[in-house]
Order: sequence, then structure tokens, then C-alpha cells
Amino acid sequence: MSLNLIMIDHASKDKRSVKAMLQGFGDGRERQWESFKKVYPSLPLEALMEKFEKEARYGRIGTTFKQHLATLIALPS
Repeated sequence: MSLNLIMIDHASKDKRSVKAMLQGFGDGRERQWESFKKVYPSLPLEALMEKFEKEARYGRIGTTFKQHLATLIALPS
């Protein structure tokens, strides 16, 4: 076995990784979360995460988020 092992960090090149997101090379999920957080600034984090998960599950987060924004605000919590 070779004693000259070199560790290479590939996380910065993987668009799904947190390291890539923090460096600005993520796949965009962090932008969707940040824009969703701005819509509901008064919700506690736990409730916000639950609401985000439901909206993402039904396909209301992402490219169609702006279309559903008015509906989300109009719906009672």
C-alpha cells in the first residue's frame, strides 16, 4: 500500500452539497428556501419548515412558486 495518500475534497464541485451552496455554486435549493422564508417572516422555524415541506411535496415550490404566492398568502393558516 502506498504511503503517499492524497485526500481530495469533491464537495465543492457537487451542486447538492452544503459546501457548494455556501460557495455560491449550489443547485438553487437555498434560494427557494430563502424566498419562502421571506413570505412568512413571523412563523416559527418548525412551522415554516413543515409548510415548506408540504408546498415542495405538492410541486408548489420552484419555478411555479411565484404563481402560487398569491394563493399561499390568501389561504388561512
